[in-house]
Amino acid sequence: MTSKGTICITIEIFPPIVIGGAELSTHLAAKALATSGYRVVVLTPHYKGEEIEHDGQLTVIRFPYPKWIPVGDNLYFTNPLFYFYLGCQIIKAHKKYKFDFIHAHHTYSIIGSFFAAKILRKRFFVTLRDTKCICIHGANECLARDKHSYVPYHEDGLPPVNCKFVDFYRCYTHSERIDEKLKKKKFLKRFFLHARKILESIDCKLRHFSLRRSTNVISVSDALGAKYKKALALDNISTIYNLPPVLFSEKSENPYWFKKLLEEEKQIVLYVGAISINKGCQCLIDAMFQVQTVVPNVFFVFVGKVYDDIKSNDMVDPYCYFTGHLKPSDVQKYFINCSIVVVPSITDEAFGRSALEGAMHGKPVIVTRNGGLVEIIEDKVNGLVVESGDVVGLSNAIISILNSKSLRDEFKDNSEKIIASKFSVGAILERYNLIYSIVEDPPPN
Repeated sequence: MTSKGTICITIEIFPPIVIGGAELSTHLAAKALATSGYRVVVLTPHYKGEEIEHDGQLTVIRFPYPKWIPVGDNLYFTNPLFYFYLGCQIIKAHKKYKFDFIHAHHTYSIIGSFFAAKILRKRFFVTLRDTKCICIHGANECLARDKHSYVPYHEDGLPPVNCKFVDFYRCYTHSERIDEKLKKKKFLKRFFLHARKILESIDCKLRHFSLRRSTNVISVSDALGAKYKKALALDNISTIYNLPPVLFSEKSENPYWFKKLLEEEKQIVLYVGAISINKGCQCLIDAMFQVQTVVPNVFFVFVGKVYDDIKSNDMVDPYCYFTGHLKPSDVQKYFINCSIVVVPSITDEAFGRSALEGAMHGKPVIVTRNGGLVEIIEDKVNGLVVESGDVVGLSNAIISILNSKSLRDEFKDNSEKIIASKFSVGAILERYNLIYSIVEDPPPN
């Protein structure tokens, strides 16, 4: 097979270390591009695994990184030392692999990759998976732009691209003043928190600079792309959806409590992801009690890490079970055996990996009208869409699906068609080929 070019993919965390969906999605994209004719080289810090790993056209280079640094701690990524170090690693790898373009696949690898691309005079691409590149608060408050907003310094109607460094810092100091937990911290801890936010503010402005000068910015959903167009006035932005997760051939054994549920033929409502208020889990717990009065044989399974903002006294054994964080291969059995998948997010979801995985397994999915979720699940087509925070609407949606097998079968058939048309490997690779061929001539010096 003739090589279409050599891609350098940079990311802060890469499998076998997995914290969220970004690592898995990047791994799937790298493998798909490698099998389609590209030579793919992934550069990532060496937390775990082989230092250099070859898999056909895919090469993973894990460059040395201090073992004492906690995996995923953003403090060590948002500083000039990391930018410089990552850039040096890209230039070093380029001497051997001769990259045609460089593609940063996550927030904190953008700046170092951008400056390396400029030095090497290579085309530079970015994949955006969240709103962290807009502001240090994640942009949801900044885009509100009214006097009742969490951020009081954005009454001028201007988008965040016009924010200066001092604006970012004022946003943080306001939130710091109204946070009772921070008020109780000692002076030294408060000092380091302020210093960290200064670094994050500088980092954010540098990311703005890099995004506006990249060859193309790729968002994982149209909703996320629209936010960046509004916030940073980007005109070089496109959408490429995440690839659907792969099905694991090896099946792990079901735990005893789950076997018992299957023997009792319980109807299982599944949630997968971070268990917090922002993800809508408190609304789902509240809806659980209403559903149980109408559908007695229902059982709720929550898969993911539980955060402190969820009320622990609501975690009652008769109605639900919290598994904790699991490996992707261990999560698959819950998707296979559940009746419904629920994604009740309150804040905007850039994409919604668990919604796509539920649809891929042929399960009806209930989502809230947030971000990229409605691009995966179409209301009354392959699932139901409810409003954020609507406990009654959520419980009614769950009840209506549990009580109708014909509705579940209809949603399953429609999901197969939607995934084949929008989220197939062929359709997504076609988008990558189109975007990578935008500029045929070398970029100007």
